[in-house]
Amino acid sequence: MWPSHWLTALAILIAVVGGWEVFWRVHDFEPTLSDDPALWARTRERANERARDAVVLVGSSRMQMDIQQEPFARATGWAEPLQLALVRGPSAPVLEHLAEDERFVGVAIVEINPVLFFAHTPNIDRMLEEHIATFESLTPGARFEQRLAMVFQSHFLTRLPDLGYEPLKRAWKHGRYPLPSYNATVSEDRFRAGDYLKIPNLRNANAANARLMRSTTPRVLTPYQLAERLREVDGHVRAIRVRGGDVIFVHLPSSLHVLEYEKRWWKRADTWDELVEATDAWTVHYLDHPTLRSFDPPDGDHLGRNAAEFFSERFGDVLVELGAAPGPRG
Repeated sequence: MWPSHWLTALAILIAVVGGWEVFWRVHDFEPTLSDDPALWARTRERANERARDAVVLVGSSRMQMDIQQEPFARATGWAEPLQLALVRGPSAPVLEHLAEDERFVGVAIVEINPVLFFAHTPNIDRMLEEHIATFESLTPGARFEQRLAMVFQSHFLTRLPDLGYEPLKRAWKHGRYPLPSYNATVSEDRFRAGDYLKIPNLRNANAANARLMRSTTPRVLTPYQLAERLREVDGHVRAIRVRGGDVIFVHLPSSLHVLEYEKRWWKRADTWDELVEATDAWTVHYLDHPTLRSFDPPDGDHLGRNAAEFFSERFGDVLVELGAAPGPRG
């Protein structure tokens, strides 16, 4: 039997942790998984395990938020997709990684975000190195550790970065509570859900981002660099297709200052249209389809939770109409 002072200490600990959890849940915080290289690596491993049933989504946070798993699977008739996109992440290096892995024989749906795909972004491209290294070094022990971490993360708020010492300090310095990240809820398959309309002063935030973009000069690929990238991409598509897999390129919706930035630096005729000509992969640009054209991301870049569910279903319908997806199962 435990001594009484240990029982008292345990009761105090449970009361403190429980009170902390209840308090922050009342203030809109939700438990969520940590979207780290270990979670990406486990998702990537599952893509190989599923063999020809694998459908993976590649891209940036747009892909993570705009495509939701269940409505997309219902519309396409495919198995529920796996999410390999990264926040501020590149598409080309992930596509290359999939093409070089003989074990990947599924469908890769690859986001074409002009800001990342048609620009020289070596630092961003290197983001993937740790994720791939973690994937290639997965061990049974690492898988078990990841599973335990996921159980804890999905039930408790205590490890949320938004409730760490520094965020708390900054918020209290301004006389308020910290605010939840309304785009930070991550599922086991790495789908990200949120609602940008809940962000306080979204209009001011968009205005600030617009000013930043107007003063930013990206490193746009030169015609030679673009031709080289498209040649490499076509090679990756062929490598996946020869194994029985497939590749679909998609340009997801943008709006406001983000759309203005894209049009300024990456004219469609010089970028997307060149990609379409360079490869015989399936291609879907949201502006080419009336059912997709009406979606306007409230922050210029991402759809909210409800809009993403509608978009996922309609995007799936487009893939079925094109013949790229089999359609709902009877």
